[in-house]
Amino acid sequence: MLYTVAEMQRADSMLRDTFKRGGAAQRYRCNFYPGGHKFDREMQADAFAWFDAHLRNEKQRRN
Repeated sequence: MLYTVAEMQRADSMLRDTFKRGGAAQRYRCNFYPGGHKFDREMQADAFAWFDAHLRNEKQRRN
């Protein structure tokens, strides 16, 4: 395992707090998945949906 669950939970807490302090709490999302280190289709779909929702500009979102 690349990181332990406890380390991932600590990072989640730090990132959640950072987004909150930046006024963007609603833009932060953390998902934990079963299994070892991977980036499978489910994880990719979740990540790309977040990118599309929060990093694309309005014109790109409509296309």
